[in-house]
Amino acid sequence: MSLRASLASGAAPRGFAAPAAERLAGVARSLVERYGSSEAPRRSPRQLDDLLQRLRALRFDWNRVTAADRLDVAWVLWRGPQPPAEHPDFLRGFLDWLETPWRRVQARRMAISWAAAFDPDLDSIRGVGDWLAARADELAAPWSDLAATLDFFSVERGPAALAEAFLAADGSARDFLARLGIGGRTAAGGLLLATLGAAAELVETRLATAPRLAGRLVDLSLHRQEFRPAAMEQAMPRRATAIRQRIAEALLLPWERTAPPSEVMGQITAYLLRHYGDARVQEPIWKDLRPPCRSIMHRWLTASTIATFFRLSAQVDGGDDPKFAQDGLRFCRSYGDHVDDAWIVAGSKIAAVLSESKLGHGRLVGCRPDQFVLVLGLRGLTIAKPSHEAAWRVWLPLNHLAPEPYCGASQPCFPTALTNGADFSSSYSRKDDGAWQDRLHDFIKARTGLTVSRDVYLA
Repeated sequence: MSLRASLASGAAPRGFAAPAAERLAGVARSLVERYGSSEAPRRSPRQLDDLLQRLRALRFDWNRVTAADRLDVAWVLWRGPQPPAEHPDFLRGFLDWLETPWRRVQARRMAISWAAAFDPDLDSIRGVGDWLAARADELAAPWSDLAATLDFFSVERGPAALAEAFLAADGSARDFLARLGIGGRTAAGGLLLATLGAAAELVETRLATAPRLAGRLVDLSLHRQEFRPAAMEQAMPRRATAIRQRIAEALLLPWERTAPPSEVMGQITAYLLRHYGDARVQEPIWKDLRPPCRSIMHRWLTASTIATFFRLSAQVDGGDDPKFAQDGLRFCRSYGDHVDDAWIVAGSKIAAVLSESKLGHGRLVGCRPDQFVLVLGLRGLTIAKPSHEAAWRVWLPLNHLAPEPYCGASQPCFPTALTNGADFSSSYSRKDDGAWQDRLHDFIKARTGLTVSRDVYLA
């Protein structure tokens, strides 16, 4: 029966039973996914670009903007070069429109857009931040709470306060931001990038006495598994590069004179390799860091390379047996920081494993894919240890047949380049047939003057 007929007949309307709450939640999610919400743009990126073009055609005259376009201006305020917000008269007209009458939904949209585009070098960011701070109580949660507890809209104090709160908290960055009601574009944008920079400054001053802060900084630097500075590089190249540098400096400089706990060193090394590359062979970023960042990372990579070689040697079929690998690792570690360099030259199978961890290595060709060689630098000596042989070979400083530094990095290396013309091999015969460690140690001592207690390298 139609509505008209029902009314004419006087029949009682049928009762309405509201759907179950769980069904309503699903319907709400579907509507938001299809049509968007007041917290995210409903227009596509292309439509927002078209809106920006119309504003430019109007020479950013707010009075000529149509009523329909005004509803989405908040999303393009800081979009593109010379953004609308950087035109003072246009921004003033937009803010007056928000206030008379008060348009809370539009003001909240502007808060989201402000946090996403946050750049303290922009006059408009500072001005809008002050405007939002003065009206925070009218924005409702989470903005009013953020302004009251963290001075969120202050260009000078907001990022530092947010960074301080995160470093003092427990749990993941994702959970921390969710508790504050920070999500979407706000959690992925410029304000969180500035917060990351502020956190890096705090961590650098505290890390030596609070090593746990390394993990906190690492966690904050990632959003949905993406490195924040890399994600913001296109939108804010200068700031993203500066903050990328600050993170590495904060994680390395506190350890100039002391070593971090081994698990912290491993965490930092793996993180910097993944997001910055190998400091020994990759110039970008590393050359611009404050000294001695690169030297510290080089030292850690030397230790990591040695540990990686012997770990893989014990795992690969046909390589060193576990005891021999442990003996080799102990011998190398007994020389500590006297080992100037460590490098692995690897066949295709092992090279793939090393590439996954981003650890620098050379290519070894003309051999089995699971063969690899450790090349060490020690007081001018070049020392090579193949994974598939017991022998250690040593070349003296003036021996031109010695393997090149970082051999195989630019051009593939053949096994003969890592064996020919050696001045010493631990497999050379000796009358007393002592331990290989003794023979190698004696040769190193005779050529460099370095001596290590036998109890240390044979312990």
